[in-house]
Amino acid sequence: LSELENSVYRLANAIKKTQRRANALKNIIIPRFESTVKFISDSLEEKEREEFTRLKVIKKQKDGKKNVSK
Repeated sequence: LSELENSVYRLANAIKKTQRRANALKNIIIPRFESTVKFISDSLEEKEREEFTRLKVIKKQKDGKKNVSK
């Protein structure tokens, strides 16, 4: 009976430890990663918009030079 009781206590402790880790993942680690992913995505989108605008300006400048030389 004592052996069984010890096994149950060890199992209960293992379950508590696992539950703590699961809670840490759910409440701390995963939200942190989601925040990082959002930051990176937003940064990439901003860079994409900047590049698009830059290309439009360059194209406009090239078109302007063509018209001036005619």
